[in-house]
Amino acid sequence: MFIRNGSSGNGVNGQSSHGSYVGYTNGPSIDLSAAYKFSDSQWSMRGYGSYFNARSHAERRGTGGDQQILAYSLSTPTIPQNIKAEFEVLRTRAGLDANYAFIDARKSRFAADVGIAASSLDVENDIRSFGTNVNIVKNDMSFFGIGPRFGFSGSHVIGKGFGVKGGLGVSVLLGQGSIDQHQTTANERVREDQLQAVPMAELQVAATYDRKIGGFLVGSELGLKVEHWANLPDWYAGTHSAQVNPYKAGNDSITFAGPYFNLTASF
Repeated sequence: MFIRNGSSGNGVNGQSSHGSYVGYTNGPSIDLSAAYKFSDSQWSMRGYGSYFNARSHAERRGTGGDQQILAYSLSTPTIPQNIKAEFEVLRTRAGLDANYAFIDARKSRFAADVGIAASSLDVENDIRSFGTNVNIVKNDMSFFGIGPRFGFSGSHVIGKGFGVKGGLGVSVLLGQGSIDQHQTTANERVREDQLQAVPMAELQVAATYDRKIGGFLVGSELGLKVEHWANLPDWYAGTHSAQVNPYKAGNDSITFAGPYFNLTASF
């Protein structure tokens, strides 16, 4: 699930030129990870990958209905009140961490992580009018970056196989951001590419259960993950004029949050 955080910006002659959407999109996230602990050492390595893809639909009819969908500028009177929007979000992540356990007891383990992360984010939205189904605004935003990651993780065994775990991480992704927006009502198009730094923070808490089966330790996790991307290109700028650089109209952010369930195995 993702939560889109609203923002605003200024257009030509000081007029507001930024659409705003605050809503939710549900979809599954596929996560894979593998770890290796060096024998007789407090060091370990972890590789991971994650994939999320979801679509959402929202609409606004007149002054009623789903008011969270859009807040258009009155400087563009050709945009009707009766509108609908289709959104698609694609997020992928991968990385490699070195992990050092500064507390490695029988029931508790707390460690510091340092590594490198690579992530990409693509957001597309297509705004159309009801009835005629005419496209008003089509906006595509993409970003890919690589950068360092730092974090902390910990786990504690409560007893009888049950336990708790958590983690906190921060990455700074350096890469290419781009926005391609076509406003058909005014026959304007904006395309901009720019290098930028995107901070990303992540939080994870979970309850765990482990059980030995033969020579394997099989476990499960049920918890919550939160992931916040900041300083992104404006991916929802519904009424930009072609005279406005999208990167100067206000930066954007996206938060992913939701429950998760994992199965684990080690030997």
